[in-house]
Amino acid sequence: MDEPLSAGRRHRSSWPDIAFIFGFIWAGLMFFSARLEPDRGPQLQRVTWAAFMSIYGILSKVALFLIGFVAMRAIGMRRRAKMIVATQS
Repeated sequence: MDEPLSAGRRHRSSWPDIAFIFGFIWAGLMFFSARLEPDRGPQLQRVTWAAFMSIYGILSKVALFLIGFVAMRAIGMRRRAKMIVATQS
C-alpha cells in the first residue's frame, strides 16, 4: 500500500497536458507584451515607458508563473489521488 505509483509499472504523470496549455498562455503573454510596444510606447515619455515595461515585465511573468504553478499542483494532486484510488480498487 505504501509503494510508489511507479513501482512495478510504468509511471504516468498527471500534469503534462496542463503544462502544455500554460505554455500557450505564456506565449500569449509574450505576444501581448511585444504587441504593447508599438501601440503604447510612442505615446508615453521614454522614462515612463521604461519604468512601466520593467514593472509590467517582471510582475506579469511572476503572476503567471504562480498561477500556473498553483493550478498544475492542484490539478496534478487531484488526478494523482484519483489514480491512487483507482489502483486500490
